[in-house]
Amino acid sequence: CGYCKPSDSPPESVPVCAAAQALAWTPEAAALLERIPGFVRARVKERMEERALRDGLGTITLELMREHQPKMPSIARPAS
Repeated sequence: CGYCKPSDSPPESVPVCAAAQALAWTPEAAALLERIPGFVRARVKERMEERALRDGLGTITLELMREHQPKMPSIARPAS
């Protein structure tokens, strides 16, 4: 390969997949992950690992998962 990286370019970040291998999951967090439907489980796992890396954490806990779970909108019922 003849590519030479410019000397003034910013450093490349570590790919999330490589860095995520160093993350640990608590048994409680892993159990909750297994309860998530299979069609979305891999995406949730990826997002939780991204969040943990961004926050500088080495372990994904139940508290972290609950803190970052999507908020469900409340449905207003019409007055009767």
